Amino acid sequence: MEGAAMGKGRQFSLGCVVVFVALFSLIVGCTNKTDNDTSQSSSLVMQGKELFMNYCVHCHGPSGVGDGFNALYLDPRPRDLTDSIEVFMGDLSNDDIYGMILSRDIMDPEESERLLDEALENDTELPFLVPPAMPTFKYTLSDAERWTLVAYLRTLHKNDAPQVDIPATVSTTRPIVSGRKVPSWDMAEEEKITLVERGKALFSDKYNCVGCHMIAGYGGKVGPDLSQSGRRLASDWTYQWISNPQAISSDTKMPNLGLSENEAKAITLYLGTLVSPSTS
Repeated sequence: MEGAAMGKGRQFSLGCVVVFVALFSLIVGCTNKTDNDTSQSSSLVMQGKELFMNYCVHCHGPSGVGDGFNALYLDPRPRDLTDSIEVFMGDLSNDDIYGMILSRDIMDPEESERLLDEALENDTELPFLVPPAMPTFKYTLSDAERWTLVAYLRTLHKNDAPQVDIPATVSTTRPIVSGRKVPSWDMAEEEKITLVERGKALFSDKYNCVGCHMIAGYGGKVGPDLSQSGRRLASDWTYQWISNPQAISSDTKMPNLGLSENEAKAITLYLGTLVSPSTS
């Protein structure tokens, strides 16, 4: 009888410990949650996280603080998506993130500078401008996929934004960009020189391609080293690739930048001049 009583006592004590641990874990779990943890659908967040890890992590880093392995080669540096130093993302609406960051067209640097100067001169509100270092995903991901990225980004910083819900009318199909006819590469030498210079400016300034590609020992490591692209790559292939990379490799990390035909031609000609590690 005494042994049985002691056994029951131990069982009761053990049960109390288990209940206490469970309650403690629940309390800790609740206190560790931020406002945004409970505001998003877990399925959308997981889809968005998968896209983030494929397209964004090399610049913004695995935790979103802007410390990706390519961050060193970007100017300005990638945005801290966690708002750990200053609040930025938390002040944006869901529509801001979707439209002005993930779905915009890339603006020419000269146009960006003009808009900034105009706002300063007229003492008006500064325009929301995303630097060219940040690629657009308007021509790469579907509308629904870009919304899942919004849902995931919302888990990285505190915010009061409403839950991201994707309407049934939103397209789940990735953009289909028709193939382009390869242009003629026969032209006067003066015209070629002009296009090469424009291609270099587009490559370096507008699209900041060195953020992903290395040239002569400097640049990112996501894409291949382009120092020898003039020897290794045929102009016809280069033109088709930079015009629509997903048409050649559907799972490539390189986004479709929405290049115009003339931009693609100019960049192709510039890449054709890169024939040695010392080329700049």
